[in-house]
Amino acid sequence: MSELKKLIQQSVKEGHWGTQGEIAEHLEIGQDQFSRMLNNTKRKLTIEQILRLAQVLQLDLEEIIEVLHADETGVAFTLSVEQLEQTEKESRKLITEMSQMKTRLNQLEKILFSLETQVNEETVEDSDVRE
Repeated sequence: MSELKKLIQQSVKEGHWGTQGEIAEHLEIGQDQFSRMLNNTKRKLTIEQILRLAQVLQLDLEEIIEVLHADETGVAFTLSVEQLEQTEKESRKLITEMSQMKTRLNQLEKILFSLETQVNEETVEDSDVRE
């Protein structure tokens, strides 16, 4: 299913538009043409239709162009190799930091358990002395 079709269906579902027919009317095209537009990723739209689509979907011009581009190319978004490598590097760093935090938490739990045991033993000794 095309990204545009998903967004149109979501817009109708969320109540922004009553029906897809209303959207077609707003775009000043027939329902048949609207249906073909939703189901065909190789669409030919006028600038005016693109602007109206952006208005219908409450997107800015850049966002609607990205949606149309994603449908045409089959790529929802693209990252450069450098961006992917940077993301991978940051992910590895976060995993390492989380692992270190887990180790520290385990150490703190052991210390806390030891302190609780010590306090309990002292409490028992104090009560034995009082008796």
